[in-house]
Formats: sequence, structure tokens, C-alpha cells
Amino acid sequence: MDEQPLGPNVAFLIGHGTVRGAVVGAEARPVTPRELAAMVGEVETALDAGALGLSSGLIYAPGMHATAGEVEVLVAATARRGGLYATHMRNECDGLFDSLDESISAVRAAGPGARLQVSHLKCGSRSVWGRSGEAVARLESARAEGLDVAADQYPYTAAATTLAIILPPALLGLGVDECPEALADPDIRGRVRREMERGISG
Repeated sequence: MDEQPLGPNVAFLIGHGTVRGAVVGAEARPVTPRELAAMVGEVETALDAGALGLSSGLIYAPGMHATAGEVEVLVAATARRGGLYATHMRNECDGLFDSLDESISAVRAAGPGARLQVSHLKCGSRSVWGRSGEAVARLESARAEGLDVAADQYPYTAAATTLAIILPPALLGLGVDECPEALADPDIRGRVRREMERGISG
């Protein structure tokens, strides 16, 4: 980044997925206390180096493997240094309201000074279409409680992400190299296809 001519409005967040991947790898499991302490250290180092906060992509691997407790600890470490927590929530579809509650709970648990930015607030499946007013009301209720929460939304009707997002979390937990190797097995491909047809949470 030092080699690029940056404009005046560039700010950086430390990625939870990057931190988790560096400490834990792609594994689909909870972190150990030692790993969580190492992750807190990475977040604090990045904030001290100038990052403005922590971001999470809990719908993507490896962030999808994090527990709510893991996220709360990292949000608290971020808040202690005055950083913002920006999240691409765990679920924008059937589990939208549970994900909003999880995100709000993380900043509530972090204590004074914690700030939340919900990235791209949307109602992503038929079961929650037309309920955006309820989603906004959930955030407004948290604000009325004294929490610093906000959201953004992109102004178009399409989305873009990687094809990996349609794969089951357990398969993504194998990692970048092992996942395609597993998919070479026709039995595994069949199980994955059936799980995708049933619908994967998030």
C-alpha cells in the first residue's frame, strides 16, 4: 500500500477472517483459549498500527466457523482501543434477526465505546422479504438503549461474491487445496449437491 498514491479518504480495518486464518487456518472448529489470545494480540497490533477497527465476514470461511463468544472477545479488544466493529453478518436470509441480535450483543458485551456498523443490511431470502422495517427497528431499538449502531446498504438489486459461498461450511473448513480434492470424489459431490439443494444457512 505504501507504493500506491492513496486518496485522503482511505481507512483500513483488520479482517477477522485474516486473523482467524493466520492463527487457526481453515479448520471448522472453535478456537482454543491460546488461539483466541493470539488473535486478540493480532487485532491489537493492527489497531496500534493504524487500523480503524475490526471487520468480520461471518458468512464466509473461515469467519463462519467462529462462535459468537469468539467475536465478542475480539470486538471488546477493538473497543478498548477505540475501534469500530463492522460486520458482514452470519446470515442475511432466514436467520437475519438472530444475526442482528448477535451483532448487537457483541457491542453490548464489549462495553462503553463499542461501535457497530452492519455492512449491507438486507433481507436476502423470501422468508424475510418485506421485513426491512423490522430490521431497521431492531437497530433503532439498540440506539435507543444507548448503543452506537449503524448500517449501510448498497443501492442495487444484484450481489457479487465467490462461488465458494454455496459450498457447505464443513467442506470449506478443509481449506483451499483440500476442498477441490474432496470434490473430486463422486460420493462427496453427491452429498454436497444434496445439501446445497436443501439450502445452506446464510
